[in-house]
Amino acid sequence: MKFLAMTLIPYAPDPVTGILQSTTERLRSVVETAVLTEELGFDGYGVGERHERPFLSSSPPVVLSNIAARTSTIRLFTTVTTLSLLDPVRAYEDYATLDHLCGGRLDLMIGKGNGTAQAELFHVTTNDQWERNREGYELFRRLWR
Repeated sequence: MKFLAMTLIPYAPDPVTGILQSTTERLRSVVETAVLTEELGFDGYGVGERHERPFLSSSPPVVLSNIAARTSTIRLFTTVTTLSLLDPVRAYEDYATLDHLCGGRLDLMIGKGNGTAQAELFHVTTNDQWERNREGYELFRRLWR
């Protein structure tokens, strides 16, 4: 059995203290949590992708790059990469670079996304997200090989 911790980086008051951290503090706390996750012996840490409030996880490769620089053994996961919203060439470039920087510790989970605000932001409909995801995945896989 493998153990993975993950986050969508919600921007909300701390459930214990009630304090709302700044965006900078919240992102840094995510990185510190990933470092602690490695110290506790977890197998991996994942950052999901959301492009709407109340989440701060619009750029998982950037966050995971920072985590990669601070860790050495845990697997790094995207939980989930919303390929239906992204340029698949750019996504490939970002994640291939990250995979090289982290020594091959990256695992990608790809999905279509589910938020209507995200669909509106990227000018896609919920009906065409499945097709966009399929097309993006096919190109992404060709590039990755």
